[in-house]
Amino acid sequence: MSFKLRSPWIAAGAAASFLLVALAVKFSGDPKTQTAGTKGIPVSVSQARVMEFNDDFSTQGSIRALRYASVTPKVDGTILEIYVREGDRVKRGDPLFKSDNVRQEEALKMAQRDLEAASFATEERQEALIRAKADLERVELDYQRFAELLKEGAISQSMFDDVFTRYRQARAMVRSAESMLSSARSSLRKAQAALGIEEKNYRDTTVYAPMDGMVSKRMAEPGEMGRPGVPVLRIDDPSSLEVQAFLPAELYPKVWTGKTSITLEDPSGLYREELTVTTKAPVVDPVTRTFEVRCRTQGSPYKVPGAMARLTVHISSRKSTGVPSKGVVQKEAGPAVYVISGDTAIEVPVATALRSNGWTEITSGDVKEGMVVAVDGASMLSNRSKVKIVRRIP
Repeated sequence: MSFKLRSPWIAAGAAASFLLVALAVKFSGDPKTQTAGTKGIPVSVSQARVMEFNDDFSTQGSIRALRYASVTPKVDGTILEIYVREGDRVKRGDPLFKSDNVRQEEALKMAQRDLEAASFATEERQEALIRAKADLERVELDYQRFAELLKEGAISQSMFDDVFTRYRQARAMVRSAESMLSSARSSLRKAQAALGIEEKNYRDTTVYAPMDGMVSKRMAEPGEMGRPGVPVLRIDDPSSLEVQAFLPAELYPKVWTGKTSITLEDPSGLYREELTVTTKAPVVDPVTRTFEVRCRTQGSPYKVPGAMARLTVHISSRKSTGVPSKGVVQKEAGPAVYVISGDTAIEVPVATALRSNGWTEITSGDVKEGMVVAVDGASMLSNRSKVKIVRRIP
């Protein structure tokens, strides 16, 4: 019975002994682990170097046609036919759409009749002037003859006065005929001008393409009412484009027309090209605190009006000392770099500025060109940590 009572205590003691052994192994460390620890923390390294850093600003821009036209009816009227659809290419002078021309046709016929009447009236006035001048010539001869007879005393004064009165009346008739002919000619000119206007209005019921390009938008359909100033079609010239972007106000003094370059890239990587700012807004928008810039470019199957583009504005560039960005560690006191001296990492506080192609500019701190700095594994280091260099990055 005494053996049975002691057996639980023996089992508990054996378990406690096993736990102590396990803890001892854990805290004493595996021999292989201890050996690796003594060799230092594995890191990859690279050399600080002087390189060119670009002060760039990235944004989204839009592509639009440099030349475009919103085509509207020239006269009021129902749209009868539209001859083109979106995507159609047109040449200058091609017919685009036609409006109802019944009213214009009636107005044209009335103007033609008015012109015929004015022409007839002018002809009548011309004939009347010819007759009046003929009468004046006949009466003038009588007047001259009677004046001679009066000097000779062959006729009485009363007879001469009758002829003189007819002569004055004939002269007045000529002046009146001349005035009426002038008025008729003025009416004729007005009728001709009115006919020209009505002919133009009649022609304007059919609208023609004002430029070469592509129909990019159709905003009306046959049967709808067309009005001057309300677009029916939009035509874009896809061969000449411009890129539009809005930049923050703080960049305004740094962007120059004809000097500042912008890299244009398609978001999907189909094209990439360097452009120059051709237009810069004269003011900053007081609401958005942005200003507009534009660059000209040529169209292509991948660059079309309305597309979005990725833009990189190149503000400035300078040469300075840089290190791989992975080697810059953020500490509580600020960024730092670990300079490798032998097998020891020395923590060096630094100030950073620009980034370019995976490298960070060092603007202050004791980091010189050619110094070896930790890159991969730098975040695991502390000042004077032992390190093991496993790779050198060119």
